[in-house]
Parts: sequence; structure tokens; C-alpha cells
Amino acid sequence: MKKALTAVLIIALMFALVGCQTYLFGKYTNEESGKSFEFSSDTVTYIDGDETLTGTYVIKSGNITFTFDEIEYVYTYSRSGTDTIIDGITYVRGE
Repeated sequence: MKKALTAVLIIALMFALVGCQTYLFGKYTNEESGKSFEFSSDTVTYIDGDETLTGTYVIKSGNITFTFDEIEYVYTYSRSGTDTIIDGITYVRGE
């Protein structure tokens, strides 16, 4: 009985962890291009020189999906320490 209860609790914990949303916080800048993303909860601001876009994002299954003006943009996503890698481009966390 204890083994069954333990197994059920472990499975429930696994489902809870898998279902968690990943959020980024702070500003991430690509040092070569100067382009940056500012994240706060599920909101993102993309900055490229004078161009600024604000929208939302979701991280799921190795991808990050940005939504700006109701248009979705999907890119590969991974982490390297505190850096974020979006579509193969490294953005360093600062500020």
C-alpha cells in the first residue's frame, strides 16, 4: 500500500513539474548586434535600434513563441547558464 501511494505521489509531482510554465525575467542582449529582449512574466519587449515591439511569449518543448500584433513567431530555445539562446543566437543577461 505504501509503495502504491508513493508511486502515485511521484507521478503527480512529475505532472506538476512538466506542466509548469517557464518564465524569463530581465534584459537579454546579443552583444554583436545590440538587439535585445526584455522579459517580465509572460510579456516581452524586443528592441532593435529604434524599433520596439511589445508582445507575449511562451516557452514549450524547446521552442519559444513570440506573439507581436497577433502574429506568432516560433524559434528554437535553450539556456546556457544565465544566457538565453534563441534561434541559435546567444543573448546575455544583464541589468
